[in-house]
Amino acid sequence: MSPAELRVVLLILGFLVTDSALGDPCVNHTVLDQPWRSTDCSNTECTGGQWMDDRYLAVGWYRFNSSGGWKIPDTIVPEYRCSGYYPGWIRGPHPNVGEGEVNRTVCFTWSIYTCSGSREIRVKNCSGYFVYWLGPAPWSNAVYCTGSHPNVEEGEVTRTVCFTWSIYTCSGSREIRVKNCSGYFVYWLGPAPWSNAVYCTGRSPFPSDTAVW
Repeated sequence: MSPAELRVVLLILGFLVTDSALGDPCVNHTVLDQPWRSTDCSNTECTGGQWMDDRYLAVGWYRFNSSGGWKIPDTIVPEYRCSGYYPGWIRGPHPNVGEGEVNRTVCFTWSIYTCSGSREIRVKNCSGYFVYWLGPAPWSNAVYCTGSHPNVEEGEVTRTVCFTWSIYTCSGSREIRVKNCSGYFVYWLGPAPWSNAVYCTGRSPFPSDTAVW
Protein backbone atom coordinates (compact mmCIF):
# COMPACT_ATOMS: atom_id res chain seq x y z
CA MET A 1 0.00 0.00 0.00
CA SER A 2 1.41 3.36 -1.02
CA PRO A 3 1.74 6.25 1.48
CA ALA A 4 -1.07 8.09 -0.31
CA GLU A 5 -3.38 5.07 -0.04
CA LEU A 6 -2.45 4.61 3.63
CA ARG A 7 -3.38 8.25 4.34
CA VAL A 8 -6.78 7.71 2.71
CA VAL A 9 -7.43 4.58 4.80
CA LEU A 10 -6.43 6.36 8.02
CA LEU A 11 -8.66 9.31 7.11
CA ILE A 12 -11.64 7.01 6.54
CA LEU A 13 -10.99 5.21 9.82
CA GLY A 14 -10.83 8.55 11.60
CA PHE A 15 -14.22 9.55 10.21
CA LEU A 16 -15.72 6.19 11.26
CA VAL A 17 -14.41 6.51 14.83
CA THR A 18 -15.66 10.09 15.10
CA ASP A 19 -19.08 9.13 13.73
CA SER A 20 -19.32 6.21 16.16
CA ALA A 21 -18.47 8.46 19.12
CA LEU A 22 -21.05 11.05 18.08
CA GLY A 23 -23.68 8.29 17.93
CA ASP A 24 -22.84 6.97 21.40
CA PRO A 25 -25.06 8.54 24.09
CA CYS A 26 -22.29 8.00 26.65
CA VAL A 27 -20.37 10.64 24.68
CA ASN A 28 -23.12 12.73 23.13
CA HIS A 29 -25.62 13.85 25.79
CA THR A 30 -26.79 16.89 27.75
CA VAL A 31 -25.85 17.25 31.42
CA LEU A 32 -28.57 18.23 33.91
CA ASP A 33 -26.89 19.60 37.03
CA GLN A 34 -29.80 20.95 39.11
CA PRO A 35 -29.49 20.00 42.82
CA TRP A 36 -33.23 20.63 43.28
CA ARG A 37 -33.95 17.26 41.62
CA SER A 38 -32.82 15.47 44.77
CA THR A 39 -35.33 13.29 46.60
CA ASP A 40 -34.19 15.18 49.70
CA CYS A 41 -35.88 18.33 48.35
CA SER A 42 -39.39 18.46 49.79
CA ASN A 43 -41.96 20.88 48.37
CA THR A 44 -40.10 24.05 47.30
CA GLU A 45 -37.47 24.21 50.06
CA CYS A 46 -34.62 23.88 47.52
CA THR A 47 -35.94 26.39 44.99
CA GLY A 48 -36.94 29.44 46.99
CA GLY A 49 -40.66 28.75 46.78
CA GLN A 50 -40.85 27.79 43.08
CA TRP A 51 -42.30 24.49 41.87
CA MET A 52 -40.18 22.96 39.11
CA ASP A 53 -41.45 21.49 35.84
CA ASP A 54 -40.12 19.07 33.19
CA ARG A 55 -43.19 19.35 30.97
CA TYR A 56 -41.16 21.17 28.31
CA LEU A 57 -37.98 19.09 28.53
CA ALA A 58 -36.64 18.52 25.01
CA VAL A 59 -36.41 14.92 23.80
CA GLY A 60 -32.85 13.63 23.98
CA TRP A 61 -30.13 11.86 25.93
CA TYR A 62 -29.38 13.27 29.40
CA ARG A 63 -26.91 12.65 32.19
CA PHE A 64 -27.61 13.81 35.75
CA ASN A 65 -24.61 15.19 37.61
CA SER A 66 -25.14 17.38 40.67
CA SER A 67 -24.90 17.41 44.44
CA GLY A 68 -28.51 16.19 44.36
CA GLY A 69 -27.53 12.90 42.73
CA TRP A 70 -26.68 11.37 39.35
CA LYS A 71 -29.18 8.54 38.97
CA ILE A 72 -32.98 8.44 38.70
CA PRO A 73 -34.28 6.50 41.73
CA ASP A 74 -35.55 2.99 41.01
CA THR A 75 -37.70 2.97 44.14
CA ILE A 76 -40.98 4.77 44.81
CA VAL A 77 -40.72 8.49 45.59
CA PRO A 78 -43.64 10.12 47.47
CA GLU A 79 -45.41 13.17 46.05
CA TYR A 80 -44.04 16.70 46.58
CA ARG A 81 -40.42 15.55 46.44
CA CYS A 82 -37.71 16.67 43.98
CA SER A 83 -39.19 20.20 43.94
CA GLY A 84 -42.26 19.07 41.99
CA TYR A 85 -45.82 18.03 42.68
CA TYR A 86 -45.31 14.74 40.82
CA PRO A 87 -41.86 13.13 41.24
CA GLY A 88 -40.64 10.67 38.62
CA TRP A 89 -38.87 7.39 39.45
CA ILE A 90 -37.87 4.34 37.36
CA ARG A 91 -39.90 1.14 37.63
CA GLY A 92 -37.32 -1.61 37.20
CA PRO A 93 -33.58 -1.92 37.81
CA HIS A 94 -30.83 0.00 36.07
CA PRO A 95 -28.86 -2.03 33.49
CA ASN A 96 -25.31 -3.26 33.76
CA VAL A 97 -22.75 -2.35 31.09
CA GLY A 98 -23.23 -5.57 29.13
CA GLU A 99 -26.96 -4.98 28.66
CA GLY A 100 -26.41 -1.88 26.53
CA GLU A 101 -29.45 0.36 26.05
CA VAL A 102 -32.61 -0.88 27.74
CA ASN A 103 -36.24 0.26 27.88
CA ARG A 104 -37.65 1.35 31.21
CA THR A 105 -40.77 3.13 32.51
CA VAL A 106 -40.64 6.29 34.61
CA CYS A 107 -43.62 6.50 36.97
CA PHE A 108 -44.86 9.80 38.38
CA THR A 109 -46.38 9.74 41.86
CA TRP A 110 -49.61 11.58 42.61
CA SER A 111 -51.23 11.39 46.05
CA ILE A 112 -51.45 7.69 47.01
CA TYR A 113 -50.98 6.55 43.40
CA THR A 114 -47.36 5.60 42.81
CA CYS A 115 -47.70 5.39 39.03
CA SER A 116 -50.52 7.72 38.12
CA GLY A 117 -48.70 8.73 34.94
CA SER A 118 -45.70 7.34 33.10
CA ARG A 119 -43.19 7.85 30.32
CA GLU A 120 -41.25 5.21 28.37
CA ILE A 121 -37.52 5.97 28.40
CA ARG A 122 -34.16 4.39 27.46
CA VAL A 123 -31.24 3.90 29.84
CA LYS A 124 -27.58 3.06 29.23
CA ASN A 125 -24.87 2.24 31.75
CA CYS A 126 -21.70 4.11 30.79
CA SER A 127 -19.48 2.34 33.35
CA GLY A 128 -19.45 5.02 36.03
CA TYR A 129 -22.64 6.91 35.25
CA PHE A 130 -25.97 6.47 33.45
CA VAL A 131 -27.52 8.31 30.53
CA TYR A 132 -31.25 8.50 29.90
CA TRP A 133 -33.32 9.10 26.75
CA LEU A 134 -36.04 11.37 28.14
CA GLY A 135 -38.92 13.44 26.88
CA PRO A 136 -41.39 15.90 28.41
CA ALA A 137 -43.04 14.90 31.70
CA PRO A 138 -46.80 14.20 31.47
CA TRP A 139 -48.08 17.20 33.44
CA SER A 140 -47.20 20.62 34.77
CA ASN A 141 -44.92 20.39 37.84
CA ALA A 142 -43.99 16.77 37.12
CA VAL A 143 -40.22 16.23 37.35
CA TYR A 144 -37.53 13.60 36.90
CA CYS A 145 -35.87 12.96 40.28
CA THR A 146 -32.31 12.09 41.24
CA GLY A 147 -31.29 9.89 44.15
CA SER A 148 -29.71 10.98 47.35
CA HIS A 149 -26.93 8.67 48.49
CA PRO A 150 -23.86 10.79 49.33
CA ASN A 151 -20.62 10.94 47.39
CA VAL A 152 -17.32 10.25 49.17
CA GLU A 153 -16.58 13.94 49.80
CA GLU A 154 -19.86 14.54 51.64
CA GLY A 155 -18.95 12.14 54.46
CA GLU A 156 -21.79 11.09 56.74
CA VAL A 157 -25.23 12.48 55.86
CA THR A 158 -28.71 12.23 57.36
CA ARG A 159 -31.42 10.51 55.34
CA THR A 160 -35.00 9.28 55.87
CA VAL A 161 -36.07 5.67 55.38
CA CYS A 162 -39.77 5.39 54.51
CA PHE A 163 -41.78 2.25 55.25
CA THR A 164 -44.62 1.42 52.84
CA TRP A 165 -47.99 0.14 54.01
CA SER A 166 -50.82 -0.66 51.60
CA ILE A 167 -51.14 2.32 49.24
CA TYR A 168 -49.22 4.67 51.54
CA THR A 169 -45.63 5.12 50.38
CA CYS A 170 -44.33 6.64 53.62
CA SER A 171 -46.71 5.60 56.36
CA GLY A 172 -43.81 5.39 58.81
CA SER A 173 -40.20 6.52 58.77
CA ARG A 174 -36.82 6.44 60.52
CA GLU A 175 -33.99 8.97 60.38
CA ILE A 176 -30.69 7.26 59.54
CA ARG A 177 -27.06 8.13 58.71
CA VAL A 178 -25.30 7.08 55.49
CA LYS A 179 -21.64 7.14 54.44
CA ASN A 180 -20.05 6.39 51.06
CA CYS A 181 -16.94 4.24 51.63
CA SER A 182 -15.73 4.48 47.99
CA GLY A 183 -17.06 1.15 46.76
CA TYR A 184 -19.87 0.49 49.22
CA PHE A 185 -22.18 2.28 51.67
CA VAL A 186 -22.62 1.91 55.42
CA TYR A 187 -25.76 2.88 57.34
CA TRP A 188 -26.48 3.87 60.95
CA LEU A 189 -29.80 2.12 61.56
CA GLY A 190 -32.19 1.52 64.43
CA PRO A 191 -35.28 -0.61 65.00
CA ALA A 192 -37.98 -0.50 62.33
CA PRO A 193 -41.25 1.17 63.42
CA TRP A 194 -43.49 -1.93 63.47
CA SER A 195 -43.52 -5.69 63.61
CA ASN A 196 -42.61 -7.22 60.22
CA ALA A 197 -41.19 -3.93 58.90
CA VAL A 198 -37.79 -4.38 57.25
CA TYR A 199 -34.95 -2.42 55.62
CA CYS A 200 -34.71 -3.34 51.93
CA THR A 201 -31.76 -3.71 49.58
CA GLY A 202 -31.76 -3.25 45.81
CA ARG A 203 -29.74 -4.53 42.88
CA SER A 204 -27.31 -2.01 41.40
CA PRO A 205 -24.41 -2.40 38.95
CA PHE A 206 -22.21 -0.18 41.16
CA PRO A 207 -22.62 1.96 44.30
CA SER A 208 -24.90 4.78 43.32
CA ASP A 209 -27.22 7.56 44.36
CA THR A 210 -30.38 5.46 44.48
CA ALA A 211 -32.91 7.06 46.81
CA VAL A 212 -33.22 5.81 50.38
CA TRP A 213 -36.72 4.49 51.03
